[in-house]
Amino acid sequence: MQKSTTHYWLLVSALVFIIHFGVGLLLVMLLNGNIVNYVLTPIFQYIGIFKLIWPEQPLGALQFLSTKSILAFAHQDPRSGLNLWTLEYDTITLLIFATLSFSYGWILIKYFTLKPQMKPVFIIFGIIGTLLSAFSVSYMTDIEHCSGATWVGFVALYGMGFDEFELSPIYQWICAVIGITVLGASLIATKRVTTNV
Repeated sequence: MQKSTTHYWLLVSALVFIIHFGVGLLLVMLLNGNIVNYVLTPIFQYIGIFKLIWPEQPLGALQFLSTKSILAFAHQDPRSGLNLWTLEYDTITLLIFATLSFSYGWILIKYFTLKPQMKPVFIIFGIIGTLLSAFSVSYMTDIEHCSGATWVGFVALYGMGFDEFELSPIYQWICAVIGITVLGASLIATKRVTTNV
């Protein structure tokens, strides 16, 4: 990959990364009927516990901190001060979003540089795979349905009235496997086209 192409790939990947936040926030705001009015950095409240664990179990301390939200967008009720909903991003989610962004960014760059040889279906499959994979690692809270960060799929189902729906990580895994498979197929197809040019 040439230097200028690499530069554009990184730029497009950064835009895709930002779009992850925009799409997620837009959907959550539309479904809840409230806009973001508060941004939190919850990870800092766990620094004290991290410092206590670190001397005894460094890996355990890192694992503990990696599961805490780095950034959370919320709608806070001005009267009660309660967060009616939050969309939260922990370290693992952000790393997966970055990986997805680099992958889809690469597909986009190859599509625009090799447009005659590539079919638009690569872009469509890339979008579907990226969205499903990102959806599988997205978490939120909703004051009506959950107290802690819960997978957005479960919160959406609760919001639609499926209160008796069993919480099982299998649904997240299914969503992730389908997303990774579709995105992977798009990446492989794009790679084949670029090697045949």
